[in-house]
Amino acid sequence: MIFHQEDYAIILFDEDVPCVVIEWITYTKSQQFRDILNRTLEAYKFFTLKHNKLHWIIDARNFLPVLPQDIDWAIGELNPRLLASGLKYMAIIDAENEYARARMDEYINRTDFTHLIIRTFKSLEEAKDWLKTC
Repeated sequence: MIFHQEDYAIILFDEDVPCVVIEWITYTKSQQFRDILNRTLEAYKFFTLKHNKLHWIIDARNFLPVLPQDIDWAIGELNPRLLASGLKYMAIIDAENEYARARMDEYINRTDFTHLIIRTFKSLEEAKDWLKTC
């Protein structure tokens, strides 16, 4: 089910897992990057009203590199709000672009795993299968 769509990203909800999925389509500017992640958090909060146990998938296959300050923002600003919303498990589908994958790796390596468990996968199906067991 499509929750929100832009030219550069789509936010989906998959009730079978259940999870919100952000599917990156193309390059985003800083403000677009932050806006779509904030909107994905809104979707997460909305669907937690119906599902106690809800997960988050970042489908980064088509993701292109963002600026270092956007990674800093995701870690310093977004992550605390994700944790406050109750998120415990996140799956990331590896980016095909090596520079984008390096940015995603930086995000993962700098994220505190005390309260948020993140795993990377090669396919959306693998990610969903893992989250169904969490």
